Amino acid sequence: MKMEFTTKEQEMLVAFVETGIHITGAQDADWLLDDNMTWMNADDLAEELKWDKQTIGGVMASLSEKNAIFDSGESPRGAKVTDWFVEDLAINWYFKTYKAEEK
Repeated sequence: MKMEFTTKEQEMLVAFVETGIHITGAQDADWLLDDNMTWMNADDLAEELKWDKQTIGGVMASLSEKNAIFDSGESPRGAKVTDWFVEDLAINWYFKTYKAEEK
């Protein structure tokens, strides 16, 4: 089954995954799946995407319902709000669909 994401969901997933790529230097899905450092929180996303908090919350809720992102329940980085990360299906979507369509 192919997962469908709205334009805003795609923009948010790209922000998450590209953060992980920047941190790990991952060049493919397997690399990032093995070392998933896609940690972001609502504040990070608002700064990165330039969206208001209500939009951030709505898109995060939608992606969570689709099992594309997960709330870690804490912030290993010490932030005041919890960090989220993308699930495997979102990493695979990025490398197999998003990057393929970009070419």
